[in-house]
Amino acid sequence: MQDKKIAYPVLLAIDTTTEICSVAVQTAMGKITEASHTQSTHHSQAILPLIEQVIKQAQLTLRQLEYIVVTVGPGSFTGVRAGIATAQGLAYGLNIPIISFGSLDLVALGMPHKGQLQVIMDARMQQFYVASFKWEADKLVSIQSACLCSEPELLECLSVSLYKNPNIVLVGTGVAFIQDKLSLFQINAIHAINPDNALNYPQAKNLIEYLNKPALISDLPNLAIQPMVLSPVYIRNQVASSKKSD
Repeated sequence: MQDKKIAYPVLLAIDTTTEICSVAVQTAMGKITEASHTQSTHHSQAILPLIEQVIKQAQLTLRQLEYIVVTVGPGSFTGVRAGIATAQGLAYGLNIPIISFGSLDLVALGMPHKGQLQVIMDARMQQFYVASFKWEADKLVSIQSACLCSEPELLECLSVSLYKNPNIVLVGTGVAFIQDKLSLFQINAIHAINPDNALNYPQAKNLIEYLNKPALISDLPNLAIQPMVLSPVYIRNQVASSKKSD
C-alpha cells in the first residue's frame, strides 16, 4: 500500500509492444489504476479509449498528468509505433515530458525474483529478443542489452549461462518455445522457468511501481525527455521476411 503522506507523481504509463496493450495511471496519493486490451491488431484503436477509461476511474483529468511513461521496444512494429505516437501526441498537447523505457526491462520488473533475470521475448520468424538483468539494491541493472537472436544462438548462450548460474530465472513470451529444447543441453532449468504466464508480458503498472522507488522518484526530472526526442527501439530492421525473387 502506498504511503498517503508522500506526494506521488501523476503518471500515465503505456505499453503496446506485445499483443497485450497495457495502460496505467497513478494519482498524487499513489493509487494506481490499470486496464488492458488483448487484440494486438487493434492497439491503435484501443489505446485512447483505455487511457480515457483509467483516467476516468482514477478521477483525474489529462491536464493533471505530470509525466507520460512509455515503452519504446523492442516488440511489435505496429505496436511500438502506436504507443510512441500516442505518448508523443498527448505529451506535446499537454506540454509535459516523457520518460521512455525498454519493453524487456519492463518484463523484468514484473518478476519478484531479485537475482539474475534472462528475458526472452518471441520476435516471430524463429527469432527472439533477449536481454539480461540483475538487481542492485532497488535498481534494475542491465547485464546484457536487448539483442535479436536465432533459436540456435539463444540455446547456445543459455547452455553456457545456465551452466555457470543455474539460478538464473527465465521469463518472457519466448520461454515456452525453447523450454523443451533445454534438455538437449542436459540442463535442469525447470526450476528457473517462470510458471506464471501473466508475468511473461510487460505490464504498465509495474513501471509506475518501479519509478515510485525512493532511488528513482526523486530523479524523474533527469529521466524525462521532450516528446519529439522520443524514438523507437526496433533492433530488427526487416519488418517481415521478403519473398525470394525468381
